[in-house]
Amino acid sequence: MAVKKHSHRKWINYWGSRQSYMNLQSTRHRIFKLDQNHPNPVVNKTTIPFVQYQNEMMELAIYNIVGQKVKTLVEGFLQKGSYLIDWDGREHFGKPLGWGDYIYKLQARTGQVKFRKLTLLC
Repeated sequence: MAVKKHSHRKWINYWGSRQSYMNLQSTRHRIFKLDQNHPNPVVNKTTIPFVQYQNEMMELAIYNIVGQKVKTLVEGFLQKGSYLIDWDGREHFGKPLGWGDYIYKLQARTGQVKFRKLTLLC
């Protein structure tokens, strides 16, 4: 007797929906999900949201447009969960940064990396 492989697209999970199963599958190997900061553009302060799916060593940093790290916001071991990280538009030494585009990067020790762009207005 031949055994047929079932596509996960046809499988209905214990919660009763195919979509829930697809979402579970898509997060299985991801360490985190990085969302867009708000507000953007940034005037005085912004919040960077992300969700951590596994306990992991993480770094969240801000880079200028030429790739120089200007501020490290998070560095260390984080438990799984949702995070909201505030940033006031200042660099490592507390000096306000100039207006323009910046990149924030969230990176896991395992190698997963995500980037997003923000605009700083003075």
